[in-house]
Amino acid sequence: MAYCAPKQLSVSLPTIVPRIIEVLTDTHHQVAAAAREALLRFGEVIHNPEIQELVPVLLGALDDPANKTDSALRTLLYTAFIHYIDAPSLALVIPIIQRGMRARMASTKRNASQIMGSMATLTDPKDLVPYLDSLVPLLRGVLVDPVPETRATSAKALGSLVQKLGETQFPTLVADLVKVLKSDASGVDRAGAAQGLSEVLSGIGMERLEGLVPEILANCNSTRVPVREGFMMLLIYLPVTFGEEFQKFLPQVIPPVLSGLSDENEQVRDASLRAGRILVMSYSKTAVDQLLPELLAGVQHESWRIRHSSIELLGEFLFRVAGISGKQAEKEREEARAQFFAVQEGGEDEDGEGAGENAGEGAGEGDMGSDDEDEEDEMAISSNLRNILNDNLGADRCNSVLASLYVARSDVSAMVRQAAFSVWKSIVSHTPRTLRECLPKIMDIVLSGLSADQYERRTTAARTLGDLVRKLGESIMAEIVPILERALADQTSGAAGGVRHGVFIGLSEILQSAGKSYIDVYADAMVPLVRRGLCDEDAMVREAAASAFDSLQQAVGPSVIDSVVPPLLTALTMQQGGEDAAKDA
Repeated sequence: MAYCAPKQLSVSLPTIVPRIIEVLTDTHHQVAAAAREALLRFGEVIHNPEIQELVPVLLGALDDPANKTDSALRTLLYTAFIHYIDAPSLALVIPIIQRGMRARMASTKRNASQIMGSMATLTDPKDLVPYLDSLVPLLRGVLVDPVPETRATSAKALGSLVQKLGETQFPTLVADLVKVLKSDASGVDRAGAAQGLSEVLSGIGMERLEGLVPEILANCNSTRVPVREGFMMLLIYLPVTFGEEFQKFLPQVIPPVLSGLSDENEQVRDASLRAGRILVMSYSKTAVDQLLPELLAGVQHESWRIRHSSIELLGEFLFRVAGISGKQAEKEREEARAQFFAVQEGGEDEDGEGAGENAGEGAGEGDMGSDDEDEEDEMAISSNLRNILNDNLGADRCNSVLASLYVARSDVSAMVRQAAFSVWKSIVSHTPRTLRECLPKIMDIVLSGLSADQYERRTTAARTLGDLVRKLGESIMAEIVPILERALADQTSGAAGGVRHGVFIGLSEILQSAGKSYIDVYADAMVPLVRRGLCDEDAMVREAAASAFDSLQQAVGPSVIDSVVPPLLTALTMQQGGEDAAKDA
């Protein structure tokens, strides 16, 4: 037929070649030899010039698949195709690709998948459709390979096939991949399904994704851990696959990602953090208005895990906005972490101020000069970074970010404090000056924290007040004390007890942080506040007021006792007299 009817033979090769290949390994020598001779004649009816040159290589791979499949795939991969691959050529190539996707070596499977993805654009769709029933299951099998690069190549191949041939040729593919995400399969299986589904949806188009987004978000909050992890993995790949087109879904996607950061399951938390990092890397410069408010809200969340992860993401966001590379950002964070732990062990001021003013007086002049040069370099880098953030975010938003980071430095969780300290030191070169610039934003957060229902937020806000006094001294006392007086006088809030409790925690922190000279100036204003707190109906408020009273009398002396105790005894006597009179009546 190769001589007498080459045209008819070329049309029939997709049906004939698989049968010929089956008998290549026949035990009868003459049968196997006849099969090899037939394949050699079939190569003569191929019209594609590039494939014609590769016929000996392809036939060798068909005859000895165990040893020659990988080399044949590499040859195909590095061949520049100028002409369409016709049906007879496909008949020789597809069996090699199928064999490659069944191989054990990840590199062989990756090469076969990559060639398969390219076939979608190099062939007529009608010539490729007859092979889909066997190729799609093989590609899905490669999707669960342990090697991430192999899974990524297979996912891209599936996406290319769907984009070229249309969803109608893959009627159950999306549903099958979603089913894997909802199953109890291994993490590798779900990761492959998530990556494959993202590429397939990209090949189908945005309309299909829009219809699937509600289901994705609902499953991110599923009661089953594997389902939450699987769909959170999908949110890792969708931004990368769709690019800027996915940006419009950010308001819907960010809340479940941040919520997943506090999940009870570690795998879900890890997947959520990876998804958050992908969102930051992909949209830090184009979607500031969507990302930044959500990250700042996460910094003040009631869950310490969400606060910790939000600060890490906020740091990456700021470095991306400033145009700093990932390696440089990580280096700066590592240096800041080392400084944080040194501060914790040495008990010094975190910013190297105050207690360390006279440190190093006895050091040699050469060492001092070297240290000063390093410090000047670090300050120059931080100052430049701050200017870039001001230009890109605006001064108001930049101050809001810095205020949130500063308050987080006083968090009750050590991990949150460490993360906030690392980001802060990478951006801020002069803490007192920065605090004065951000003070209104800081006080907004502090007042909100003092009135919060959560004990952790109230404690963090109070610690921040103490830290502000240590950093800025009397200049900040003049602003803080009147604010606390107004907060204590305002009882319109439904959480008035929490506000009063927060006020006295903050007052206690201030008294412990401020010097005696500062406290003496404002003692007359603080005594009525303490006296009022000691008579409060809420036990937690009374306890916090007692702590503030103790700090006040230690700083000022016995005169505070004379100012607080007698009026309390008088009030108690009057109350007792009123109760006795009521009984007599």
